[in-house]
Amino acid sequence: MNASATHRVRRNAVTGQLTFKLTQNWSVLGSARYDLEAQQINQHRLGLGYIDDCFAISLNYITDYNYSGTTSTDNRVLLVINLRTIGGTSFSQGTNLSSNAPAGISGLGL
Repeated sequence: MNASATHRVRRNAVTGQLTFKLTQNWSVLGSARYDLEAQQINQHRLGLGYIDDCFAISLNYITDYNYSGTTSTDNRVLLVINLRTIGGTSFSQGTNLSSNAPAGISGLGL
């Protein structure tokens, strides 16, 4: 685990999200986060989700932008599975082969 994974940076941002329901159970979403201090968008997210009475799953493609010094991006795919009566888990995999960001499980909640 690297230092960035254990140290959280406080952010001042506004997030906007649009969700479009395709059918009773399927939906797509798009969101963007605007950094108030940097005055730039620092995250985009596109996702597809399924939900019913006992099961939910979503697949998201997330791009984070870092503007400190040089502009860099961190792209990852996030899969979230939730059994609504028990709990859920998520898995995130980075798509940048040259990135220093670790890939792996991003959160567990059982």
